[in-house]
Amino acid sequence: MPYIKGTGKDDKCVFKKTKDGKRGAKVGCTRGDVKQYLKALYASNPKEAKNELAKIVEAMELGKKHDELMNEMMGMADVAKSHYDNMKSETYEEQLKEIEKLHDEMRRLYNDISKLEK
Repeated sequence: MPYIKGTGKDDKCVFKKTKDGKRGAKVGCTRGDVKQYLKALYASNPKEAKNELAKIVEAMELGKKHDELMNEMMGMADVAKSHYDNMKSETYEEQLKEIEKLHDEMRRLYNDISKLEK
């Protein structure tokens, strides 16, 4: 069972974390450092510690993927801006098609980012 630190008058207490991420039953309290108490709880239950670590790693990987997609999209926006800035009447249609392709790719990236955020 994952654990969470209490707040307010319970800031020296540790509670079980419910499936919806809220505070559940009180596990116990300490006069010392609550982080040390949490470490001891996880150390006594390696399976839970491993599960929590897996969740952290997954969140970090999602964040990394999100950043990669955002960087790719920003790069495309720069290219599209460059096309607009350099448009000349003789190549207008060709450049407009390139911009439309970039726009479609950016829409795909935006959808991918939206899926990551859910």
